Amino acid sequence: MRSPPWAQAALGIVMLASSAATMYIAPRALVSHAEELPPCEGFLCSNRLAVIVDARSVPKYVVASFPLFIVQLLAEMAVLAATRSRPQSGAATYSLADTWSSLAAGVCSQLSGALVVGPLGLRVLPYAYVLQHYRLAPLLPTDHPGTWLATFLLVDLCYYYLHRQGHAYALFWAGHSVHHGSEHFNLSTALRQSWLHGLVSWVYYLPLAVCGVPPAVYLATSQWNLLYQFWVHTCCIRRLPAPVEFLFSTPSHHVSTQRIRSVWPGL
Repeated sequence: MRSPPWAQAALGIVMLASSAATMYIAPRALVSHAEELPPCEGFLCSNRLAVIVDARSVPKYVVASFPLFIVQLLAEMAVLAATRSRPQSGAATYSLADTWSSLAAGVCSQLSGALVVGPLGLRVLPYAYVLQHYRLAPLLPTDHPGTWLATFLLVDLCYYYLHRQGHAYALFWAGHSVHHGSEHFNLSTALRQSWLHGLVSWVYYLPLAVCGVPPAVYLATSQWNLLYQFWVHTCCIRRLPAPVEFLFSTPSHHVSTQRIRSVWPGL
């Protein structure tokens, strides 16, 4: 049995409100201001430093979303509890051990980014180098909507290829398999990420630098892409209208085809 329409709508509203709050809070509260950035004098005015300074000015959308992730988890738990007499499947449940494992994996992934990936500059320094030396097109304007739309689509394409490699090769699957280690399919599993991911994922986005995408645009849209993937891990929201299913990734797409009948009977 599936969640009734009112339950799906309620969870959808909470998700949309959380996304709107993230987009509102991050640019206003979680961004480096000009006085916090290094001064630009002499050698410090090199193009590479300008790129790094530009990257530091990007709002921290993912950080802003942390408390809102918890809000959405609680909303999904409430929906599952309210529709307990109409269970989705064995996968559409929460257990303390499984949820704790997912949250712990997410914390470790963020610590890896903060303590290793960030200090090493893996997200910015290689990108800046490629942008300076191997760019095949003029730097795209950051004030043009087309730049943001095109970059969002390119980021999604790069992530698709990265995700596909994670399933195709044993070396990459060793890291990505953490995400598939849950016995359930709920929003907490979206947070179950490998700490190895950030150490290799930056390589797949270097083609954006070749195309002349400004680092601030790349770093912002890559966060939006990551945040979008959170909501597709719920069993409470089923198939959406055909145009939405055709154009966007949805929860019905995200369940593997091998498990779809056991996770969502009747689909």
